[in-house]
Amino acid sequence: MSRTQWILTGILAVQVLLLIAAAPWSSDRGMESSRALLLKLESFTPARLEIEETEERRVAIEHRGDQWVLANEDGFPADTSKVEDLLEDLEKIKVRRPVVTQSRYHDTFKVADNDYERRMRIWKDADGDPEIELFVGTSPNYRVSHVRLGDDDRVYEARGLGAYDLRSDALSWVKRTFVDIPFEDVTRFTLSNGHGSFELAREDGEWKLVSPADSGSETLDAAAVDALVRSVASLRLSEPAGLSGTPGYGFDSPAATVQIAHRAGEGAAEEVIEVRVGKDVEDGDGERYASRSGFDHAVTLSKLDADKLTDEKLADLQP
Repeated sequence: MSRTQWILTGILAVQVLLLIAAAPWSSDRGMESSRALLLKLESFTPARLEIEETEERRVAIEHRGDQWVLANEDGFPADTSKVEDLLEDLEKIKVRRPVVTQSRYHDTFKVADNDYERRMRIWKDADGDPEIELFVGTSPNYRVSHVRLGDDDRVYEARGLGAYDLRSDALSWVKRTFVDIPFEDVTRFTLSNGHGSFELAREDGEWKLVSPADSGSETLDAAAVDALVRSVASLRLSEPAGLSGTPGYGFDSPAATVQIAHRAGEGAAEEVIEVRVGKDVEDGDGERYASRSGFDHAVTLSKLDADKLTDEKLADLQP
């Protein structure tokens, strides 16, 4: 390599280092001049959030009464802790100088009005116009994203926020456990489906067959019973659905009905939760609708969980 080439190579290296040093994400220098991106959030209590990935893939969450709910799923309860954690994280977002300041670069960073990774809108009044519109785009580094406010052409880098944090599916914003009973607290278990019905009771830690009395054998496979009861005591939903009274779910003539009784400690009153398994979900993958006593909304169960309740027979629990 000639002397001139060495000199040009050295100049190029210096320029690259200067560019890296000047990049907003390259170091923590200048953090003293950082500012909160969503300072406006501190001035009002959000009433509605909407996260959109595409027109077909979006979720709307509203604050109704004392809880957050999914607005497009008949008010299905959202996991309040998840929503509150997101709002806290949004308030903490800080930015420094913008990466670009002109709208012609919005497409490049995927923060354009019609081309983005996520668009989030926040309402002060659910029936009014959104107070905040935030576009989240490309990610130059882990947990770093390009962001832009809807009323501003400037694009910033935000640390600690990614498109993955703004999930656009309803399931990400609800509690996945549909039935949540400590296995040790279960005292009785009853299952009815197309194969018949049976009732089991636990006495001194051992399962006994209560009915049918004429089954021909009262011997039970303890491991098989434990596995079935555990699965129902911690039953997980596949997707939230509408109100349980919505016609078409098939709860009037359920494919399976489960009653699971439990008692939280010695001397406590026994409580019973009933789960009904309804019709197959149209165009689903074997999922079925399900409802639960004490809960106003229906859910869908995976094929594995639904089949467990509709296909289980007493003979499967006997040696």
